[in-house]
Amino acid sequence: MDIFVESYLKTIGGHLKSMSGSQRKDILAILESRIKEICYFEHLSTYEAIKQIGDPLETARHHLRVAIGDTKGMSLRKLRMMFSLYRTSHSSYVVLPILSVLSLVLLVTGIVVIIVGLVKAGSLLLSQSTFEVLMPSSREGYLHDWVILPLVVGGILALIGLITWNLMTKYLKTVGVDNQKFD
Repeated sequence: MDIFVESYLKTIGGHLKSMSGSQRKDILAILESRIKEICYFEHLSTYEAIKQIGDPLETARHHLRVAIGDTKGMSLRKLRMMFSLYRTSHSSYVVLPILSVLSLVLLVTGIVVIIVGLVKAGSLLLSQSTFEVLMPSSREGYLHDWVILPLVVGGILALIGLITWNLMTKYLKTVGVDNQKFD
């Protein structure tokens, strides 16, 4: 392999370390193949072919955006790819960290509040008869509202966290549309 190609692919591979090994290898193999095709069919040197494909950082950013958009749900690998994109991207210095931290904090807080509400409900069930829990007297009714409130608030916080996570994913898909050379 040519020294230019090897250096180019090594640089891109370094930026794609947050991806799984198979994803990274596939992307690098496609890029190597593309370089060979350009050299063969357009009769260019490897240096000119690499120059035609583009800056290795921009190429890595494009593939990170595509991989983030294609990864369903929330996962640690997806979060690592987003932070990797954040480190290499200029347009996401504010939006990406705010949305990622906010979504995770809201989701975790919502789940913790729900768990606290369930623990409180369990302690009330164990300390009182079922009839008293279902049909509280007027004096105890106010206390039982504090069992339902954490469940509702926790559910709302978790839902807002999921919505924020989806907004962040849509933002990354939108930002990734600007460089469609390899699609």
